[in-house]
Amino acid sequence: MPTEKPPASEMSIDTVFGLLASPRRRAVLHRLRSADGNELSVDAVAEALTENCETVQSKRRALISLRHHHLPKLDDASVVEFRRDDETVRYAGGPFFDDVLQRAISFEQS
Repeated sequence: MPTEKPPASEMSIDTVFGLLASPRRRAVLHRLRSADGNELSVDAVAEALTENCETVQSKRRALISLRHHHLPKLDDASVVEFRRDDETVRYAGGPFFDDVLQRAISFEQS
């Protein structure tokens, strides 16, 4: 039986910073957050990652790292809802995570 994941609002500050430590995860979260709660295909997220993250060399590699590393990690932390069956993902971070993410993005863009 699967265990219940704690909501994003209950994560520690160390977990928040750990999730935001990766430029790829920040780019993914920024793209998902800008979708206003709508689901996106993993393919669309990979496309955005390829276009906006200089460390990503190809869409194929982006898809692999999303499916096997970044999205499962974010899903385990309840920051995204990653549905493997239909390859969709939706942002699910709460107000605290939103605030920290926005500050990180603003800092990065300044």
